Amino acid sequence: MNHTRRFAGALAVTVFVAPILGCASNSTIEAAATTTPAQGAAPPAGAGEDASPASPDFDRLRPDDTEGVLAALEANPGDPAALASAAQAFSTADAAGMALLWSLMYGASGGDSASAGDTARAIATVFQTRITMQVQEDGNTAVSIRLAPGAPTAVVQEDGRAVIPVAHALETELVPILGAVIGEKGDAPWSLVPITATLAAHVQYPTSGPTALEDEVEVYGWLKRLEAAGHLEAFLVDLAGPAFPDEYSAYTEENRKSLDDARAYVRDNPFRPTRAVLPDDFVTLAQ
Repeated sequence: MNHTRRFAGALAVTVFVAPILGCASNSTIEAAATTTPAQGAAPPAGAGEDASPASPDFDRLRPDDTEGVLAALEANPGDPAALASAAQAFSTADAAGMALLWSLMYGASGGDSASAGDTARAIATVFQTRITMQVQEDGNTAVSIRLAPGAPTAVVQEDGRAVIPVAHALETELVPILGAVIGEKGDAPWSLVPITATLAAHVQYPTSGPTALEDEVEVYGWLKRLEAAGHLEAFLVDLAGPAFPDEYSAYTEENRKSLDDARAYVRDNPFRPTRAVLPDDFVTLAQ
């Protein structure tokens, strides 16, 4: 099923550089934003109405070889196996940030033992291959975050709202958070602790980003309730831990009750989405 979105209009490109907050070294991320005037209104994330974008990068949000896993996700948005399959398929795709989102949804839905290891490895793959740091000759740290293809392309609606694909929204939301996990020399060894710290910060501090991702994608409401109940850290460790067996084992020995309590919360309060979230769905940009 084709859900790429078509909008007519000229493209105007704005480039901005965002400093990484809280970083001991002087680190920057460069990103590009594109705005496309559009006719009609884009549906909210997960609405699943057909349209297609002006930007050629939008075509890369939904690779041809992922149509099967996306169709399964649309048919059953809360199925752990479908979410796990989508996360695994997209962990090496251009829209790799979707693997993180679907992994969070997989864990929130209760998961399944058969896919736990592969889902954790999908999370690790995204962090280790798509968010990289390199110290430059001038001592600055160049940070590359590649969770969505090309420049974030905002589509301006007739009512004046600007919307952005959910895959790009996730990427831009993570940019201000990375400083919390970057070391003094700008390195970030993506093991269990920094990965879970980044994901936790993403849930805890949604106002750090410029989009309405947390308001328009259902799983974030569930994650905020999980956080309020005191189970966010253990939930995230349980989700990503199987990819890092030594760290996971050490955490389990010291925090067995926390893990049990988090699992009980998920079991008693499983996430049940009302719609699928797809990489070419849109969320609103903050005004």
